Amino acid sequence: MKEPKLSSFTINGGISSAPEADGMYMIRDLDSRNSITMVNGSLTPLLDAGTRGGWQWICEEARGGWIGFRNVVSGKYLGRGNRGGIYAQASRMKSWELFVLCQREAGGYN
Repeated sequence: MKEPKLSSFTINGGISSAPEADGMYMIRDLDSRNSITMVNGSLTPLLDAGTRGGWQWICEEARGGWIGFRNVVSGKYLGRGNRGGIYAQASRMKSWELFVLCQREAGGYN
């Protein structure tokens, strides 16, 4: 496995560039400013993620231009549920863990 490229970010501010393969990112809800963080094996929205590594997500590229995000602490992939919402339980990327990102006018990507 490649060593991830570190991206510049701040815990309480700034919106960074588009995620790239092998980059490490904080994923944040722009409305609440909470970061998507793994705490004790569960996704937990936190305003102040602190210095724990549960907020670190490595971007990985899959076939066809899709991307996925693997949590540094748990090794699990961020995914979508079939009833909405998100989870991080998969040990490898499958269709529910693949994303295509679009740039938002307000900043950031979704």
